[in-house]
Amino acid sequence: MNFGAVGPPWWGDRPCLIVGTGPSLHGFDLARLRGLGHVLAVKEAYHELPFADAVFGLDLPWMEHERVQLTALAARLALYLAVPDDRAVDIPGATYLRQLAGYHLSRKADTINAGGHSGFGALNFAYLKRAKTVYLFGFDYSGAHYYADGRYTRDQVKSYSVWAAAISAVKPQLTHAGLNVVNVSPASLVQAYPKVSVEQALLDLRSYPGKQN
Repeated sequence: MNFGAVGPPWWGDRPCLIVGTGPSLHGFDLARLRGLGHVLAVKEAYHELPFADAVFGLDLPWMEHERVQLTALAARLALYLAVPDDRAVDIPGATYLRQLAGYHLSRKADTINAGGHSGFGALNFAYLKRAKTVYLFGFDYSGAHYYADGRYTRDQVKSYSVWAAAISAVKPQLTHAGLNVVNVSPASLVQAYPKVSVEQALLDLRSYPGKQN
């Protein structure tokens, strides 16, 4: 496997909006995020974010399931896939990063620590992009997902609280790097960062210095 790396342009000039598929975004038009910062779509969120700066995922079954769609996506958007050394799904045009199982944020440009899930990996990606302000959209960890095609799914995965705790646990590392996180999901299990509503986040982002309309 030939691994690429996270490099410039850096994302410290404007907020980074990391967008997942939590139910707190149900009914929200993600097009309203256009122009408010650097947008990073996590996995299936890319379906509603054709203007994203990048798409990220580290879930191998997801890569297999959406291989055709992801190949088409990689022809028009920056697609980053974090995979283990010994396993990969062939997606032409994607940039592959090395996936390790760590629960701290990797500081190596070619490596993403998974923290158990793609949301953690996406935060590691933003960290490597030198983001200074990150807004987490749809990081609920409530056991449900909402998708662009109208599907609303629930599952019984017991890892949600563990995954949420992993994102909270890296706050000291983020603080040391000067990276501030805002959680745009008042009901989220991620407890370490200030929480705001979607509408409040939009107000804050529209008034952010250097924003683009």
